[in-house]
Order: sequence, then C-alpha cells, then structure tokens
Amino acid sequence: MPGERIIAKGERGDEMYFIASGEVDVITPSGPIALTTGAFFGEMALLTRQPRNADVVASGYVQLLVLEGGDFRTLMRSDETIRAEIERVVAERRGGTEQRLAE
Repeated sequence: MPGERIIAKGERGDEMYFIASGEVDVITPSGPIALTTGAFFGEMALLTRQPRNADVVASGYVQLLVLEGGDFRTLMRSDETIRAEIERVVAERRGGTEQRLAE
C-alpha cells in the first residue's frame, strides 16, 4: 500500500525483496532513493548479518517478491551469475553511501 513501511531501519534482516511492479523509496540521511520494477533491496542485511541500515517505504502500490534468508544463501552458493550481480549492486550501493556521507 502507498506509504507502507516495508523495512524498518535497525530491525533484523531475514529476507530480501524484488520489486515485481511499482516503486519504493529507500530513506537515507541525504534524501530518498527511488527503486523501481526489477530492482531489489534488503540484501545487505542478509550478506552482512547486521541490522537493516535504512527504512524502505512504498511510494505507491507495489508488488514484491520475497526471498527468505535460507533460500538466499542457497541461491548465492548455487548461482555464480546471480551472486556476482548481487555483489556488484552491494558494492555500488556501499560506494554511494560512503560518497553521500563524505558530502
């Protein structure tokens, strides 16, 4: 639903999400970052086993696919292409976060 918080900063991350349709906003100190159909989020908490680092809020109506933590780890072990893409996006997001914090 529009305005619904999907992920709360600081909570434990047990799954990641893929946007099947719609848009979400990742709330960061420097402002929201929009993610749209085809994007994913929530993977950092699964990879690092750290609490969620941002709130994620539905911008409008959104349909999400959920990948549970155990299935995520199995997928990361079994599919090199998917693992490489997720790791690339995580590195890009971490770099962007560090750059925004420096500004």
